[in-house]
Amino acid sequence: MKNITEILRILTNKRLKKVELLNEITRGKKDNYYYQFYKGVKSGKFQSDKDASLALYQSQPTDIRYQQLKSRFRKRLLNNLFFLDPKKQHTSEYSRAYYECTRDAAIIRILLNNGAKGPGIKMARQLIKKAVRYKFADIVINFSSLIRDNYSLLGDEKKYNYYCNLLRQHMQMQQAELLAEEYFQRVRINFAKTVTAKLDVKQISKRYYQELKAISNENDSFMFRYYMFKVGIMSYQISNDYAKALEICEQAEQYLDDN
Repeated sequence: MKNITEILRILTNKRLKKVELLNEITRGKKDNYYYQFYKGVKSGKFQSDKDASLALYQSQPTDIRYQQLKSRFRKRLLNNLFFLDPKKQHTSEYSRAYYECTRDAAIIRILLNNGAKGPGIKMARQLIKKAVRYKFADIVINFSSLIRDNYSLLGDEKKYNYYCNLLRQHMQMQQAELLAEEYFQRVRINFAKTVTAKLDVKQISKRYYQELKAISNENDSFMFRYYMFKVGIMSYQISNDYAKALEICEQAEQYLDDN
């Protein structure tokens, strides 16, 4: 029930005005089970599966009728996630761009899986241009691999080499991002430990931060910088050096303003 409530909240708050979501449900008759389930979840009347199953079927959540209703309702919700309004969903240009890229990536896969190779490849090329501009390494890697395969079939070595180089560059970028993410997670795991244990964490976190700073000139993606700044801030928090932590916060703000 918690998952359905969260999905419904997203669809209710961030949907496109011109798209009527769940119209067959929200415009349904009051004796329609989908409609009753929708209204119960949306209003907060159904706080649990037990609440919903008792109200709808006078039975327990294990009732096959309730299980089918819930499963089908959830699928309808998920199908409407393509119709979110990115302007409502995200406050920053970067976040909106990443949402649009992931949405387009799914559409491309659907096109290709249904034999629409021409429009799928064309859309993939456009997607890569946008992903390169925003330094979305994961998107570039996935679709550069796909497009270079297409050019190998066409025998176009120049374009094949172009996407090979693009792929290699962004694999290096992603490797740096994953390293920064790992260092952040390792520091976070140990962040709440006892004072004695923090002595080791303090030394390790400082080393992590210095390692990331050393490669920051060659790795300027948003995700790399995000985790690098987080590692630095936590490192100085552990050392109770809040002036230094604040200094890194200001550097992070400046980076966001500049990018």
